[in-house]
Amino acid sequence: KDFCTAVKGRIRPTDFIGRWGGDEFAVLTPMSGPLAFQVAEAIRDMIYHYKFLPDRTLSSSIGVAEFRRSMDMFEFIQRAEDALAEAKKAGGNKALLAPFVP
Repeated sequence: KDFCTAVKGRIRPTDFIGRWGGDEFAVLTPMSGPLAFQVAEAIRDMIYHYKFLPDRTLSSSIGVAEFRRSMDMFEFIQRAEDALAEAKKAGGNKALLAPFVP
């Protein structure tokens, strides 16, 4: 509950946060990929510095993907999940933007 409240403080009223599964969450925003990446970085930094638990630092890995009209929902989700996997593989506590698709 504290996590969602903290993240909601970093996103706009037009954005949406929801649990994706387990300890994974999704934020949907109408922003472009680069702007969404900036928000993801702000969220990642906030999580790292927020004191959810005493004497404990939490980190996060974030995958960002931009939806294009040429994609279906499954490709969009896969691109975000691939970016998330790369962020974790790179050591975590990192946000990564999936490559641009024209």
